[in-house]
Amino acid sequence: MKKNIFTTIVAMTLAGCASTSVPVKNTLITLPSLNETHEAYLGDAIITQAWGSHTKSVTVGTADGVSTAIYGGTFYFNGKNFVSNDPKAIGTKNGFGSVIAYSNIADYNSKDNEFCPTPSNWSPCYNSNELNIVYNPDDFRLAPASFKQEIEYNGKQLNILNFTYREFSDNSARSAYTTDFKIDLDESDTFGYKGAQFKVIKGTNNKFTYQIIKGFRSSGNKF
Repeated sequence: MKKNIFTTIVAMTLAGCASTSVPVKNTLITLPSLNETHEAYLGDAIITQAWGSHTKSVTVGTADGVSTAIYGGTFYFNGKNFVSNDPKAIGTKNGFGSVIAYSNIADYNSKDNEFCPTPSNWSPCYNSNELNIVYNPDDFRLAPASFKQEIEYNGKQLNILNFTYREFSDNSARSAYTTDFKIDLDESDTFGYKGAQFKVIKGTNNKFTYQIIKGFRSSGNKF
């Protein structure tokens, strides 16, 4: 009976801190940077524009520990902890090995490259031998429910470059706003679409070298 009461108290305590929002200031970001030379390959996005923020991140794989289960994904730094957009990114287990609560909060020890679910007193940290850990000092976090615009490179036929324009809402493609378009290099080495402007340096069937002169006209929604 005491063990069941204790398990219930732990579950309630962890549930109270299981999820948190990331208090960041979102701005309109265009990736990659303007007026610099970039390369993209067949199927790559040559430009992405959306509301979001630059921040540190840790991307981890999956692991099944004694006291926690890590379900993988990216955790973004919010000034205090690393937080996943998935509220069930980490499962906390009871003494019988069953997951009784979930969390999306972790810490990262850059010195030892360790990923530490919080509250840390319930679980030891995972090192890179136990869990795939990739740290990014300057990642892009898309704002929740953000409107995103993107152009994808689809190769070259003769002197015609092929592209696909896409719009996303809350990270899901809007099929009604997915459009293919072509650019004739015989006419110009610069082109624009939806306000975004580009300079073509070189285009082949599988590689595109270019500069972004200007981002998209539409700013979309912040949230």
